Amino acid sequence: MVLGLLTIAAIPTVVGISEATSAQKKQNAAAKFNLTPIFYPSPPSYLQGDWVVTLQEGRCWIEREKEVKGHRFNGFYFEYPPEPGTNGLVSSIQDDPPMLNWIYVDKDGLCLRYGSKSDSMGHIIGHWDWTEDEEDVTLRDDEGFVVVEEEDGRWGVYFDVNGDGSGLPSGRTTVGVSLTRKIALGVESKYIRD
Repeated sequence: MVLGLLTIAAIPTVVGISEATSAQKKQNAAAKFNLTPIFYPSPPSYLQGDWVVTLQEGRCWIEREKEVKGHRFNGFYFEYPPEPGTNGLVSSIQDDPPMLNWIYVDKDGLCLRYGSKSDSMGHIIGHWDWTEDEEDVTLRDDEGFVVVEEEDGRWGVYFDVNGDGSGLPSGRTTVGVSLTRKIALGVESKYIRD
């Protein structure tokens, strides 16, 4: 009988902890974050150092952190209006005046682009999420991101839809990356798991 009373008394505590954890995850999903590429299996010598994801000329790129010319990715997850229940990804594209655009994968070239809702329609817009450890970005439950060296020497961000390189630019250097979330203002996004 005492055990039964203890069990009943513990239910509100368990429910409270569960609700707090759920609320923390929702808050983390709404938090603004930057993206940094982590090269795998290991970066070639010419890609060593600190890199960040930037936006410029309608595309997503990686640039050396100390040599950024584009606008640094500063985004968050947001429901994509034409497809309820689908997490979209938005980022600021300029500081003055502040403006947000949708991040999407061009259905023809597989490069990551940014644009208005009308620009993104008909392309791959989501479902964006994060990995189980809440560190890396996923698209359609996949971390299939790569960077491709463009003809001008810059590195464009692409999504390998099929996981086999088909559809990506051929004859160019391609390196696999994880896009790691860095919560803005240095706040960690993980909740405590015991």
